[in-house]
Amino acid sequence: MESITKCKCITCGYCKKNFKGKNYNVYCAENSGKINKYFNEHKIAKMPGFIGYTKRDVFPIKRTPKWCPLINKES
Repeated sequence: MESITKCKCITCGYCKKNFKGKNYNVYCAENSGKINKYFNEHKIAKMPGFIGYTKRDVFPIKRTPKWCPLINKES
């Protein structure tokens, strides 16, 4: 069984927010190709590196995504 990792995206230097309408789009801006490789291998076609939508003070996730290039040991 995999251990659950707490979200490190909040403190990560690659985490970026873009203001769109009423919410922010939160995404990972790390561009070593590991995110794109993960999305291609798992046949996920849309929005590589997308973390979620959020209001100003609330972060959209509680756990670090499996595709995080800083913790992903497969690639």
